[in-house]
Amino acid sequence: IGNSFKTDNYIKHEIDTNKSHGERSLVFKVENYKIYVKTWSEVFAEFKIRYDFLLNKLSLNRTKIQQNYKTADGIIEQQKDNSAKMPEEIKLGK
Repeated sequence: IGNSFKTDNYIKHEIDTNKSHGERSLVFKVENYKIYVKTWSEVFAEFKIRYDFLLNKLSLNRTKIQQNYKTADGIIEQQKDNSAKMPEEIKLGK
């Protein structure tokens, strides 16, 4: 990982040569070993693409919970009528 590739284009040529394997940034592959070369901007962009959806989803859920429940007692009270609640245990006589 680095800020940029050398100006001799060696890394870019290696990436182009290994495109047939179908993996981005792959420069070397033999048996069970693979070597990838990426710039920091690629690493951050991939992270953002991968985790932005999850972060947004969690943020929406947090907002929903904060709006609906102001206190812990409110959460407990709301759950009493929840259809996902496990029913009471049925005790059979002897």
